Amino acid sequence: MATWALAVSTLALIVAGISAYFTWKQAAIARASLGVDEQRRADERVPSLSAEIETVKDSWHRLRITLDSAWPLASLQAAIVEGDGVSFTSSQAGVDPSASAPILDAEARSLGPGDAAIWRVQLDEERSPTVRLSIWCSDAEDRRWTLSRVVDVPYDVLKSAY
Repeated sequence: MATWALAVSTLALIVAGISAYFTWKQAAIARASLGVDEQRRADERVPSLSAEIETVKDSWHRLRITLDSAWPLASLQAAIVEGDGVSFTSSQAGVDPSASAPILDAEARSLGPGDAAIWRVQLDEERSPTVRLSIWCSDAEDRRWTLSRVVDVPYDVLKSAY
């Protein structure tokens, strides 16, 4: 009888071990699936941004980055990474006042759908016809994206005539 009880106990222990292994395996699969779902959600929510350099009153220029998608952003950082003769001006929100010229980085706080981050930019007389921006942004759930936009640089006809 004791041998029979020992055999049943051993069999129960083996079944419990197998059950624990399969439970652990299912949990690992569920974690992997959750990671895939979160990445899919992040991919679905990649912000749609438009960027342009505008001439204001024929005397100064500003870079406008507009959030065209439906989900708000918690932060946005922009850097001019290609193109000469275009930089951010100092003494404005989102630009490091201690940065040395040329200032190529700026940041903005939260943006809602349709909102724009706007910074004044300086255009040198000799400049590239386009600039490429790297834009880093995140949402309230700390999903992060890195985007790139190419922006046409206005050509000032009056200034070029002199």
